[in-house]
Amino acid sequence: MEALLVALFCALITAAWLSFARARTLLDMPNNRSSHRVPTVTSGGVGFVIALGAYAVWLFLEGILAAQTLWLLSGGAALALLGFLDDRLDLSFKRRLLVQMAVMMGLWTFLDTLPPLPLWGGLLLSGWALSLLMGLALLWLVNAFNFMDGIDGLAASEFIFCILLLGLLAVALGQRSYLLLAAVLAVAVFLLFNRPPARLFMGDVGSYFLGYLVGILGLLLVRDKQLGYWSLFISLSAFTADSTATLLGRIHAGGLWYHPHRTHLYQLLATRWGSHGRVCLLYLAVNGLWVAPLAMLAQNYPAWASLLGLLAWIPLALAVGLLRNRLMTAEDQVPRVVSNSK
Repeated sequence: MEALLVALFCALITAAWLSFARARTLLDMPNNRSSHRVPTVTSGGVGFVIALGAYAVWLFLEGILAAQTLWLLSGGAALALLGFLDDRLDLSFKRRLLVQMAVMMGLWTFLDTLPPLPLWGGLLLSGWALSLLMGLALLWLVNAFNFMDGIDGLAASEFIFCILLLGLLAVALGQRSYLLLAAVLAVAVFLLFNRPPARLFMGDVGSYFLGYLVGILGLLLVRDKQLGYWSLFISLSAFTADSTATLLGRIHAGGLWYHPHRTHLYQLLATRWGSHGRVCLLYLAVNGLWVAPLAMLAQNYPAWASLLGLLAWIPLALAVGLLRNRLMTAEDQVPRVVSNSK
């Protein structure tokens, strides 16, 4: 019942923001790097950010949510604020990265409580090296969700899938079940506005928040020994494979890889097919037929989890690289750096 009230609150805030932003023409204007052609209201993620933030505070006041969990979720609020400012002011890459890194540094005491990460050949990673790796992984996940939020419905549907899968895989959810269910319903409400053709974009305020939220909730389950590291890694592999393979491809091509573009596989497919909905269905099919079964195997057979992680991720990354090369045109190539040397 409480989760339904959160969803209703999210719907009211989202509808109010849509009306407010339209009246003040707070629109995402299409350009040659966009995957949309119609000016569309952005920053719609404020609806689920405010609704879930208020619910987390209420759970804490009721004694249901631990103080540390509320503190960890406040990092998502900080990133959402950063995203909102970026939506309005178009902040530089360096400024965004510095704030994101500061948020991750604030998680150090939490990351230090995580159990060792089992690697290949029986090796275990722990201590400061594990904390650093998990901080960087969470930083990348926040940006991966931002990179992958380029067509209607994709980021929201991926978040819903990942949270549902984590809930299914976890041995026991405890207090986490309140947040997971509320998060699913709140983002599902937003998806009603964001489904193709979208009336509303979540903006950086929403994508930063969702990337952080799915990562931090997953790590909380890992810390409490309810979920394996590799099950979490596999659950996120559809987004991380596309974003990582695309970034590496752009770096290899040379030039301004950090500039906006539309050369992720999902963007190229949306252009080729002329449909955002078909691309979303493809990613959901990959998640259902490939990602979910392998994540379940990793959770049930922890001795094989690290190898299953490679099996899940590497073929997806290779497929992204191969398909990108086939679909990219000359106009899609990464801009080259012009040397100023004399």
